[in-house]
Amino acid sequence: MLLVPSMLQRWGILDLTPEESLVGALADTGHDVFVIDWGELGDERLLEWDEVISRVQRFIRRCRAAATAEHVSLVGYSQGGTLAAIAASLMPEVVASLVTIAAPIDFAIGGALSPLTDRRLVDADLLADAGGVPANAFRGLVAAMHPGATAISVLTSYLHPDPKTRATFAALERWANDAVTLPPEVLRVWLKRLVQDNALVHERLSVRGRKVRLDAITAPTLVVVAENDTICPPESSLSLLQHIRSTRGESLRVGGGHVSGIAGPGSTERTHRPIAEWLRRQVPSQSAASGCIAS
Repeated sequence: MLLVPSMLQRWGILDLTPEESLVGALADTGHDVFVIDWGELGDERLLEWDEVISRVQRFIRRCRAAATAEHVSLVGYSQGGTLAAIAASLMPEVVASLVTIAAPIDFAIGGALSPLTDRRLVDADLLADAGGVPANAFRGLVAAMHPGATAISVLTSYLHPDPKTRATFAALERWANDAVTLPPEVLRVWLKRLVQDNALVHERLSVRGRKVRLDAITAPTLVVVAENDTICPPESSLSLLQHIRSTRGESLRVGGGHVSGIAGPGSTERTHRPIAEWLRRQVPSQSAASGCIAS
């Protein structure tokens, strides 16, 4: 199994604490589990969109080799779920199953950030030419959208009577404050082509000259959405099921928001184990191992 995190945040959200860990829940199924570590993307100023997708494809090949397996199950969170769906469409023959978690697919169904990405207000080319958006600015923007939640999280990390709860919220705050700067050329394509042009669902997105077609996805697919997600509305994620060719598409609705739906107290029972159980039913177990693949 290969977990694909967002490029905008560190992968640690998928392995937050020993008690609340998607990585741990998947490893309990008896499968080899790998996670992509995107590294210091802010240092890769010239990284281009096609190379990002090519890296995901190389990671898939490396996982197959490391686990001596013919197929790989892809699990992508947030932006990483979008990348996982794209990779699954380009390599359907080796993807055994696909799970997207709070992953935007139909960008016409925008969340709370959509007014700030409107092409009438934001010129993606000018923004990319200027160097993109610094990570701390992106973090500040997200925090400003939910000021009450941010304050509660900080207070809980210090004042909650249960030490495990304090540790979980402290880990969430460390993760949230460690955003990553998206390389300008990646930002250009992400903002202009996917967000503003909605090119993915309209089949106007290509990678190295090859058109990305979601209807090429034949693997069993699970779309996980958080009911109160204001960053990626559930309908945006669920639209994937309308485009894939697989006849085994399912959805899982969980409580919480874009972050609390996947991490934090109760996330293992609410989200991690149902995902792990669904994946266990799709693919027979192998020897259990875990690892991180650096970009």
